[in-house]
Amino acid sequence: MKAVLWDMDGVLIDSERYYWQEMDALYEGMGVFLPHDKKVTFVGSSAMINTQKVKNWYPDLKYTAEELCELHVAALIRGLKRVTEIIPGARRWVDTLHKLGVKSAVATSSVGEMLDYARSTFKLDDIFDTIVTGSDVPRAKPNPDIFLEAARRCGAAPCECVVIEDSQNGVLAAHAAGIKVAVFTGAPGLKGAPIPDGGDFYFDDYSDAAFANVQKLSI
Repeated sequence: MKAVLWDMDGVLIDSERYYWQEMDALYEGMGVFLPHDKKVTFVGSSAMINTQKVKNWYPDLKYTAEELCELHVAALIRGLKRVTEIIPGARRWVDTLHKLGVKSAVATSSVGEMLDYARSTFKLDDIFDTIVTGSDVPRAKPNPDIFLEAARRCGAAPCECVVIEDSQNGVLAAHAAGIKVAVFTGAPGLKGAPIPDGGDFYFDDYSDAAFANVQKLSI
């Protein structure tokens, strides 16, 4: 294993539950009540893709897709700013990987102010070797672009990497990139969201035992 590629929301920071509280308030204020099966498709994808879905589902909304995306992102930022620390144990894993000569990259769909806040608050640039965002690649998850770019920046082939994800879109993106994926289930996230299918390993805390199993994925 030469590199571990980390999703951010729900893997490094427990932000998903706050995102959903803010988005529910936003859309309910517009008279739109998003059913659960629609909301879970948002996880791991970009704000523009998700707001275009909302426009397709509710074409009578008075906002353009661009205007809706701006409001949607503002809600996400409000949610993100309620998070104050990295999920316990994740930083220790990154430090251990560095000691073993394994690089760590953040591969997130987040962009703009959201990413700026996360980088500043959680000191991501000090912890990780590189950060690849949704604006760095042409296609968002579930396409493989973001993980392929993260692997390239780490100087590793896809088969030499492991992805840590929590969403179905992320699992699909990892497999499309030819990378095995460990699914983290320890953050509350979107209440009632199904655990992603297709993971190569599932774990609910950043323990030494889980770390050993993640290491085995690249063998």
